[in-house]
Amino acid sequence: MIRLGIIGAGNFSYTHRRAIRQVDGCEICGVSDLVEEKATALAEGTGANVYTDYQEMLAKEKPDGVILNLPHFLHKDVTIDCLERGVPVLVEKPMALNTEECDAMIAASRKTGVPFAVGHLAGYSKAGQELKKLIKEESLGKLVAMTEIRTANYFANRPKWFLDKKLSGGGIMMNLGAHYVDKILYLTDAEPEDVYSVFSNKVTDDNVEATAQFLLRLPQNVSASGTFSGCASSNQCETTFYFTDGAAQIRLGLELWISKAGGAYEPVVVGDHTELMDGNMCNQIVEFMKLIRGGENHATTPEHGRRVISVLEKILSE
Repeated sequence: MIRLGIIGAGNFSYTHRRAIRQVDGCEICGVSDLVEEKATALAEGTGANVYTDYQEMLAKEKPDGVILNLPHFLHKDVTIDCLERGVPVLVEKPMALNTEECDAMIAASRKTGVPFAVGHLAGYSKAGQELKKLIKEESLGKLVAMTEIRTANYFANRPKWFLDKKLSGGGIMMNLGAHYVDKILYLTDAEPEDVYSVFSNKVTDDNVEATAQFLLRLPQNVSASGTFSGCASSNQCETTFYFTDGAAQIRLGLELWISKAGGAYEPVVVGDHTELMDGNMCNQIVEFMKLIRGGENHATTPEHGRRVISVLEKILSE
């Protein structure tokens, strides 16, 4: 049995909890949050012990691994602390505030010999896996371009740290755009050769971007563009991939639809969105368990997490 601790009882930690409870051979042994009521609520029904100090949890529970659901500015220090205590880590995305912090985390892992993974989901997604196969096999011809449009009321119900670049690393591009950059890098196995971008915040006085548009030029002149708007608008998330003989769409980050030779889009991966998301998260937990055991695994590597941060830095520095 793999015993996992959860550090940070924010909203997304409930998605982790649901996945862990669906995976055989895995259980939650402890939950830590500075706010005891939040830790207690997350631990309910799991049998996990509750802590307000994650270091006490590590000392008493001696978990086989931990999942970090913390504010971004805590990712580096807490990850390194856990690694130095011999505890493997699954740290939620974004991996850290910048590439320098990523480098420090990777160096700590290499020094201690304790592994860690990053919570990017493109590689665990059935839609992503099927699309990667389409690209590799050129079932729709050669990939020529891709674009994503994502909108949300980004500033609604955000904690204060989320809207301070020194603590969060950025706004809608850093947080939601990280998912798209993850997809680009996972699906193409390529590094952007040129980056062009425009971003601004005309909504609030916060020092994070509210809108961003960018264009990446990948090898062989494949292009990837993105439009992200955190202004008061309805939620939209659609990624379109253009091929020489067709097109494909990932809808709401979960469903895959394809169009062959100009025909109507047809479903390839569809279903209840909670179930699809749970499937992605369960796959992530399974691969993290393999990483903990030291076996062959497909957990999202720190190197991939750093690549995502590097691209985001370039987009947000133009």
